[in-house]
Amino acid sequence: MQQRGWSMANLLLIGATSSLGARLCADLATRHSVRTVGRRGNVNVLVKDYRTVPASAFDQIDVLVNCVGTHAGSVDTLHQVNVEVPRELARQARAAGVGQIVHFSSLKVYGYEERIDETTKPRPNTEYGHSKLRGENALVEEAGPEITVSIVRPPAIYGGGSGSNIARLVRFMARRGFFVAPYGDVRRSFANIENMAPVVEQLIAARSPGVTLVADRGEMTLAGLARLVQKIARRRIRVYCVPRQFLLPLRILSRSLYNSLFESQIVTPTFQNVGKSLEDGLLEFVRSLLQEQELKF
Repeated sequence: MQQRGWSMANLLLIGATSSLGARLCADLATRHSVRTVGRRGNVNVLVKDYRTVPASAFDQIDVLVNCVGTHAGSVDTLHQVNVEVPRELARQARAAGVGQIVHFSSLKVYGYEERIDETTKPRPNTEYGHSKLRGENALVEEAGPEITVSIVRPPAIYGGGSGSNIARLVRFMARRGFFVAPYGDVRRSFANIENMAPVVEQLIAARSPGVTLVADRGEMTLAGLARLVQKIARRRIRVYCVPRQFLLPLRILSRSLYNSLFESQIVTPTFQNVGKSLEDGLLEFVRSLLQEQELKF
């Protein structure tokens, strides 16, 4: 029998100083009691290593929300952060009697699948993707049957910071006035950081186990993104279409960057009507980013 969820819960938010964690903290704190754990800044529990969160942090906690993860570093770094941290958090959560864990993973567990839905099987083909899938499995194994485990697999998240690939792409278009795309363009799903808290809210309220796919409603092409940048920047943005083989040098230099920009990937989200549409969210994001950068045209 599925256990009842919470309309109001005591949350332990791990990784609260990341862009995602900070936004979740701000949004979830309006309805829940949130205890924050981070490695810097103004948090309730300050740690040097997320594997050593003190047991007292878990006292009276209903739901643990884990935002910790890294896509950079050595194979050992990926393993320690993406596998061992979830394993240790699950161990402590079970010992403390926590009822649910909401764990943010990644769409990279599917590799380069073009269309992803709830029937798609994970097939990671990068060290990062493998580490995220191993982290999910380690967490589920350590949590045991006593804890409801909710795994969230988002695509690229935009908003809440300017260091993402999509932010770099927007800045490049705005500054240079052009971009290069393969023939046929690229269609991708993205997730607005503003839509993450509503997803967590639904998972907590329903105490939903298993995998949840998240993405904004709709999909975006590079040409469509260029039109949004053009609208805000008030300058013409040209998209030059070239044969895909002309882009192979970038793939050799950075396969992850190449795939994030030039490979299509469409997600069918578990929750269909959460938050803003992709076009509305990206339009707001582009406006905010260009104002922040104070670009002059």
